[in-house]
Amino acid sequence: MTSEAITQTTARTGTRQSIRTWTMIALVAFLASLLLWIGFLTVGGIFFTLSDGIALVLAASMIPVMVGFDALLRPDVGGLSRLATWVGTTGMSVAAAGSVVLLIGEPAHQFVPMGGGLGMQFAGFGLEGAWFVMLGVMSSRTHLLSRRLGTAAWIAGIGFLLAGLGGPMGPESIAVSIGGVLSLVGFVWWAVRTRRELAE
Repeated sequence: MTSEAITQTTARTGTRQSIRTWTMIALVAFLASLLLWIGFLTVGGIFFTLSDGIALVLAASMIPVMVGFDALLRPDVGGLSRLATWVGTTGMSVAAAGSVVLLIGEPAHQFVPMGGGLGMQFAGFGLEGAWFVMLGVMSSRTHLLSRRLGTAAWIAGIGFLLAGLGGPMGPESIAVSIGGVLSLVGFVWWAVRTRRELAE
């Protein structure tokens, strides 16, 4: 094996480990955000701030995951990987910015259809859904990811897209509820599959 091949193998191993680490952080943040979202809808109070804070952590933790997948998949799928990363990181940046707006500027959390910090969060996580769908497509074009991981990405993507599209109807709309269930199932399954497969 040449020194260049060794360097590439080492870099790919490092990328895999980075994705696994950030995926675990994102999974913990995602599960925490679900619990806090329930508190946000039913209790309010401190759950407003906690929910927005963990949403910021979730958005920030997904960016290195998306960049890592791009580094891993671009040699096989090319431009689609680049586009997916642009869509995903833009969405996470918008969602993170929305969380910051809510944390410092909208303590009342009054719902404005697709406006203000809450609207930015819905739009940002909707774009994350598009990234997941594109990841599902890319998984069928490379030997690096399994069909099961691709299916999990599709389910998570559809869930996030539904929640994002349901944003104008309010955080308690049926689209947001269904999207939340699908994103929960898909995201957890995707995270488990990602960590398992990239450890091999």
